[in-house]
Amino acid sequence: MLDHSCHIQRHPLAERGNDLYETPAVAVKALLRVEHLPHRLWGPACGRGVIVRPLRAAGHEVLASDLVDYGNPTHRRDFVMEKLPTGCGAIVSSYTGPTVIDRISW
Repeated sequence: MLDHSCHIQRHPLAERGNDLYETPAVAVKALLRVEHLPHRLWGPACGRGVIVRPLRAAGHEVLASDLVDYGNPTHRRDFVMEKLPTGCGAIVSSYTGPTVIDRISW
């Protein structure tokens, strides 16, 4: 199970569905302890917001978006077709699909 959660391997496409792999909040809290992140962040492919919530709780302004509507307060948008939102100093995402970083318009 750990191999799939760490993206070393991937489940077959039939099992992946919308590629929703949620990062544990403890991992985000650990990141915050060792990294200084800009105040305004973009969370593309944020899923249900498990990365977004701890960042917001730590005082960050996070624009959360996903192509799929998971019922949380996010913007529905396809990050592949978007430019980096104005004022965002960094992208935070655990999504490792083939197009996440190299296809975002800068």
